[in-house]
Order: sequence, then C-alpha cells, then structure tokens
Amino acid sequence: MGDTGDYPLRVFCEVDTGWTANIDTWERTMYPPIIAVDSRTISGVTFTWDNGDAPATSGMVSAYTTYWGWIDSGGTEHYIDGSTATTQTKTRECSGANIDPGTPIILWAQQTPNENEYYAGEHLLPSLFTSCTITTLSRLAPVSVITPNKLSPSSFEVSWNTVQHAIGYTVYLYLGNGNDGDTPISSTTTNGTALTYTNLSADTRYSIRIISNADGIEYADSLLSYSEHVDLDPLIKLDPPQNVTLTNTTNTSLTFT
Repeated sequence: MGDTGDYPLRVFCEVDTGWTANIDTWERTMYPPIIAVDSRTISGVTFTWDNGDAPATSGMVSAYTTYWGWIDSGGTEHYIDGSTATTQTKTRECSGANIDPGTPIILWAQQTPNENEYYAGEHLLPSLFTSCTITTLSRLAPVSVITPNKLSPSSFEVSWNTVQHAIGYTVYLYLGNGNDGDTPISSTTTNGTALTYTNLSADTRYSIRIISNADGIEYADSLLSYSEHVDLDPLIKLDPPQNVTLTNTTNTSLTFT
C-alpha cells in the first residue's frame, strides 16, 4: 500500500507593494486508490478502481494509471505497461498474456496529483498507489472415467466419476468416435453422474464426451473429456418356423402347427 497522511503546504505570494507575505499553512489529505475486482476468468480479471480521495480534496487528482501483471510458477513477476486515464473509474480486462489458469494476477492503481492545485508544481503530493494480488479462475478437472453399459440394441446407459467442485456435467452424445471437431447429436446437462439413452439405432457406434461444470466464481468449466464409445448390437433376426403342418380346415379358417 502507498503512504497516506497529511501533507502541509506553505505558499508565498508576491503582492503589488513588492513585499512577500506568508500565507497560512493548510493540510490536505490524499488516500490510495481503491481496487475492486468485478469478475475473474481463467486468463485474467476485470477490475475497477477509483481515486479514493476524501470528499474535501476532490479535484486534486489529474490522472490515474493502472498496471497489471502476473506471477509465474517460479515466482517471477511480469508487469504490463501502465494505462493512463483521467476518469475516476475504469474497467480493465487483464487477458492476452497466455497465462495458465489459476495464475496469481497483480493489480496496481496509481493516482497523480493535479499540479494546478499546487502552483506550478511546487510541493506536489506524492503519487499514491495501491496494489493487490488475486488468483485467476482454475479449471475443473475433466471427467476421467466414463463407463457405458449396453441395455439393448437401441439403448445404453453411461456413468462417470465425480469431479471435485463440479456443480454439474454437460454430456455430449456423438455418432461415431466423437473426435475433436465432431459435432454432437445431443447434449444433456445434469447434476448426477449417470444417464440413459434410448430409441437409438441398432448396430451403430455412439460416443460420449463430458464437461465438468463450474460455478464461475471460484472455478471455470473443465475442458472436454476424452471420448468413450459404445457399439450397439444389431437387431436379432428370428428363425422362420420349421415343419409347419396343416392340421385342420373349416369354411372360414385354417389351423397350422
């Protein structure tokens, strides 16, 4: 946190008579800016900040500068050049740095005093700043065990493991192998760990892939899981009747055995 406190200022004023008079010293107080994190993603945060000035000193700040950076796995800090604004609040998305999910992000907001308040720059107050570190969202783990079980030539059930911190799962059904880039034929969101599919085509391969759903506050959704397939059996052909014998006839019916 930057320094805060009272900063006395004495100004000398030259008047028409040619003599110099002392103007009484007065005190003004500045406070570090206040950072508020609005939202987090897997690659950064959106944050707002304001000048934090006491009401009696509004107008003292001429500009604000925000910085952000991140801390890599080795503990090294990486900073991005500051962005300057003249408004009291600003929203900034920290993204595009190709950082890993769950990376600590450093936020820094700074304010610069208004020189006009201090007579051509004499006795300027220092530029106060505040900083904080916040961690970006971590991805949930993907589902790692998918177990299909055939029920009939036109149906199967599938179950999967529970993922810690998941609030639900989105299950995608594919025709074929369900490779990356394939389009699912259906998607179902559930908070359970099993589903049943019916009215499917016999003698057909289907595949399942799953995303673990997060709350978006502490965690982000997982990546798509691996693909697990199931090959439904063909329909069973019944054998035709054998040794059919006509056993009785009437004017209106025939009986076979």
